[in-house]
Amino acid sequence: MYKATFDLLLFVYRNTTRMQREYRYTLAEETKRALQEVLVAIYRANLTAEKLAHISEARRELVRVRTLFRLMRELKQLSKGQQALVAEGIAEISKQLAAWEKYVKKNKEGERDE
Repeated sequence: MYKATFDLLLFVYRNTTRMQREYRYTLAEETKRALQEVLVAIYRANLTAEKLAHISEARRELVRVRTLFRLMRELKQLSKGQQALVAEGIAEISKQLAAWEKYVKKNKEGERDE
């Protein structure tokens, strides 16, 4: 999931140079920051025993990322191919975060039962 998020961030850096200037310095920069927040939250979750707070933070930021990409799409700043890649990337990250959160919650409940 870290790699998928990092790949999406690289995609933004590589492809936002073609955006209209008005959006490149606002919408694209905001998207980069949001993806960086997702990466940091994933990294922190990997480092600590209390993973749930960081996973939840990553999921919240991913909603922000999804919204920003939707805005890019509506403003016609992404091609159809780029839209498909982004949608696939976000779906994969979201799926992995949800599975990780479920796994952590299950293990936490298992520890309490013992």
